[in-house]
Amino acid sequence: MRLFDINLVRNLVDPYLFRTVTKKNYNPTTGAMRDELRPVIVDDGVLPGNDPMMKGSMSDTAVLLEGLALNTGSEAWWFEYGRRVHQRFQNVGSMGIRCDPCTALVFYLLRSNNCRGALTVIEQAEGKSNGHWFLLVGCPNNVPIQYPGRFPRGCFAVDLWGVGVKRQRGETTSTTAVLDPASCCYSCGDNSLKRKAHREGLTTVPSGRDFVRDTTVPGFIGNKWRSSKLKALDARLDDYQKGTATVEQLASAFKAWADKKPTLLDGEIDSIRDREGQIRALREQIQWLGGAV
Repeated sequence: MRLFDINLVRNLVDPYLFRTVTKKNYNPTTGAMRDELRPVIVDDGVLPGNDPMMKGSMSDTAVLLEGLALNTGSEAWWFEYGRRVHQRFQNVGSMGIRCDPCTALVFYLLRSNNCRGALTVIEQAEGKSNGHWFLLVGCPNNVPIQYPGRFPRGCFAVDLWGVGVKRQRGETTSTTAVLDPASCCYSCGDNSLKRKAHREGLTTVPSGRDFVRDTTVPGFIGNKWRSSKLKALDARLDDYQKGTATVEQLASAFKAWADKKPTLLDGEIDSIRDREGQIRALREQIQWLGGAV
């Protein structure tokens, strides 16, 4: 299912890396206006304010946002913004898009095409001034993240604008907006990261430490209440997040625990919160990563 989500990006989002729009530009040699094909992704970090792409993207975006009150913390706002950008491309034609309409477009395309992973809009520095926006897919909403590459293993980033401008600057030859493993591809100087909007969905697995924390029964101390197979799963979760275990090894440890409930006759028993719920959630997370469980 994670691969399905990545393929959604490749099929629906990546074509925008190569889309162009025709702009009139003054030729000082001939004194005439000429048509130029320009990438739709606008490098507003480099282009002067009077560039046709800058002026066009600002005016076109202002029209799109008419009647849509600014609310970057709202999932519904990003979805509607992205819907309007997509509708403009479909019904009118190409326009210049900077990082916020790029991120909105990605959010809309993934959510409206059955992306299974959780979608999180990330604000890097101050997104509406000198900052940046991008998207995380499959990232738990309560795990620390940090520029440039501290993200839980298994989630991935989608940065249409970032990859697009780096291609224009000759800083990458990537043909996809997917950043896997998740990382930041653009620096704003102040690179603080903030989660701004989140759409629930499947995520990567927790670390072993977080799994122990979330399953601990209040009042229990130590780990005698966890069977040897559950402890092995705890360790595998940590190994996966450290990059020293594969999804297949993680799936094997999960099945060894989940498929046989320990009993007192074994000399072991698990006392964890919501065992069946934890099995169900972890099974779905491992399946999203591509594990056979």
